[in-house]
Amino acid sequence: MPMFGPTFDDYYRTALEKVRQEILHESDVQILGSSDKDLANYYFQRYAIQPVVFDPDSVSYEIKKEVRTVPAHRREDIYQSGGDVDWEYQIAIISLPIEPNDKLHYIKQLSAGSWSSDGFEDRINFTSAEVSYRFDVKGYGFEYDENRIASEINTQSERMIKVLIDKNNRIESENINFLNSIQRAISEAKAKISSNKEKMESLTQKIKIPLKEKTSPNVSKVYVNTKNFVKVIKPTPKLPEEYSLDESVLIDILGYINNQCQSFEKAPGSYKSLREEELRDIILAALNGIFEGNATGETFIKKGKSDIHLRIEKGEILIFECKIWGGEKLYLETIDQLIGYVTWRQNYGVVIMFCKNKDYSKILDQVPGIVKKHSQFKSGFKGISKTHFTSEHTLPEDQEKKIKIHHLIYNLYSEP
Repeated sequence: MPMFGPTFDDYYRTALEKVRQEILHESDVQILGSSDKDLANYYFQRYAIQPVVFDPDSVSYEIKKEVRTVPAHRREDIYQSGGDVDWEYQIAIISLPIEPNDKLHYIKQLSAGSWSSDGFEDRINFTSAEVSYRFDVKGYGFEYDENRIASEINTQSERMIKVLIDKNNRIESENINFLNSIQRAISEAKAKISSNKEKMESLTQKIKIPLKEKTSPNVSKVYVNTKNFVKVIKPTPKLPEEYSLDESVLIDILGYINNQCQSFEKAPGSYKSLREEELRDIILAALNGIFEGNATGETFIKKGKSDIHLRIEKGEILIFECKIWGGEKLYLETIDQLIGYVTWRQNYGVVIMFCKNKDYSKILDQVPGIVKKHSQFKSGFKGISKTHFTSEHTLPEDQEKKIKIHHLIYNLYSEP
C-alpha cells in the first residue's frame, strides 16, 4: 500500500499562513502604500505553484538494456547454491518533455488526491526537462511480447499524463483561492491601519512642490524601456500624498509677479486705462512664460471664478485676486472672494491691488486696519515691505484651518 503523502491543499494552507505572518511583520508604510493587487501578486509569485507546461502529443518511449545482479535468494532453489548471477533486463522508458518549473519538487511530492492502489504516482520521475515513467518488460524469469509491451506503454503513458493533468487542475484551483485569500489578508491589514486616524496622518507624505521653470525644447530626455522587466518584485509603497507649496517657493513666484507689476509702476500712463482683467492677463502671460505649471484666468474653483489660478506639478496650488483700489468695502469683499476660492488643502492666497488714486502712501496706511477688520482675520499681520503685507485668516467652514494671505499693492497713478 502506498503511503498517503501531503496534498496541494496542505501546501497552500501552510503557504497562506506564511504570507499572513509576512504581512503581519510588514511596515505600515508598505501595507498602506501598496495597492492590494500589486502586493498580493508579489506574495503570490513567491509561494504559488505554477502548473506543469507540457504537450501530451510529445510523449515518447524507448527500450533500453540493463544488466542487473539477481541475488541468490531470489533464484530457484536448485540454482541458489550457484550464488548471485548477472542477468539481462529490458526497460521501457516513457518520456514527456516539460518546461522548467521552479517548484517541481513540490509538484512531485504533492498529491492531487486521486491515489492509486499500486503506487503509480510515486514512481513517476520528475527532472527539470521531463517527466518519465519506467517499467521492466524483460527480466529474470519473464519477458513481455510485443503486444504486451505496446499495451503497457499506451496504458502507462495515459496514466502519467492523467496524473499531470490532475495535478495541474488542482494547482489552478488552489491558485485562484490562494490569490483571493492573500488579497483579503492585505485588505484586512490595510483596514486595521486605516482605522487608526492618527497613524494615517503620520503616514501621510507631506510633499512640498518644487518651483519648476520651463526647460529648453532642445533638451532631450532619456527613456528606459521596462517591458522586459517582468519579474514581480515587492511594490514600492506609495504613501498617501498631501501636496503643499513651500513658502520659499511662494516668495519666488511673488518675486516674478512683483517684477512684472513694478514695470507697470515705471510707466503708469501706459497702464492707466487698463481694466483689472487686462492687467491680470499681462501677469498671466508672464507666469505662463516662466513656469511648467499652468496659470489660467477666470478659473472655476470652489465657490466661483478666481482671477489667477496657478497650477504647479500635481496640485491646484495658488489663487490670486486682482483688483483696482476701491476703498475698504471692496478690499474686504476681495478677501472674501479669495477665501471662498481657497480649498482646505491650500495654505496661501494672494491679493494684488492696483491703486490709480492720488495719495498712495495714505492708502497704504489704511491697509493694515482694513485687513484686521475682516471677519476671518485671525492674527499675524506683518509687513514684508512697504507695499507687501501678510495676514492669517481662517476658513469659514473650519475655524482651525489657517490661510496666509499675501497683499501686494501697486501704484498706477498717472497725472491726467
